Amino acid sequence: MKKILISVEGQTEEQFVERVLQPLFPSEQCFLQPIVLTTRRDPSGRTYKGGIVSYARIHAEVKRLLGDTSADAVTTMYDYYGLPDDFPGKDTLKPSWSPYEKVRHLECAFAKDINDPRFIPYLSLHEFEALLLADIPQVIQYLKQTYGTVRTKLLQHLSQSPEAVDENEPPSHRLQEACRSYSKLADGLLLAERIEIQTMRSRCPHFNDWVLQLQSKCSDC
Repeated sequence: MKKILISVEGQTEEQFVERVLQPLFPSEQCFLQPIVLTTRRDPSGRTYKGGIVSYARIHAEVKRLLGDTSADAVTTMYDYYGLPDDFPGKDTLKPSWSPYEKVRHLECAFAKDINDPRFIPYLSLHEFEALLLADIPQVIQYLKQTYGTVRTKLLQHLSQSPEAVDENEPPSHRLQEACRSYSKLADGLLLAERIEIQTMRSRCPHFNDWVLQLQSKCSDC
């Protein structure tokens, strides 16, 4: 059985991997193990997890996971939005590039810096919530049922790929504008479980490319 370690930003992504992504992979063939990013350790040895602080911490975490020789691959699920300024390739991004060109540039620079054939970089365009915007009717229905009122017009116009939204107003901001009570921790996974993952894949091509890479890795002899 293949084992793929996935460094994730927080608890929502951890549960998404376990409950939404893993079912795409036959359990007897491939095990996806999400690991929440360790952001710091205090002098007593206590660890603090969740969120991204610096690229140095990301680099150290990925290298630590690659130290597990039983892992067939190591990948990431970090938000493109809010990456630290010292992230590889960020200083050479061109404003004229599309979101897909930008994220591929950063992932390529990330892979080059890590320099390990088992490493598969993935950055969510622009963040985890883009996957939720793949099915606007489901989002509106859930928010209405949960919180009562939703400013639906702020969501209904998102007809393009959710991954290609204006990076100055990322998906989480749009959700919070539409429903002030929305919380990634409280609602993110519940919403994700309502949305067909095939819908996410068809509406979010960069996410789909990552899934295909993982499936290919799991099917390698």
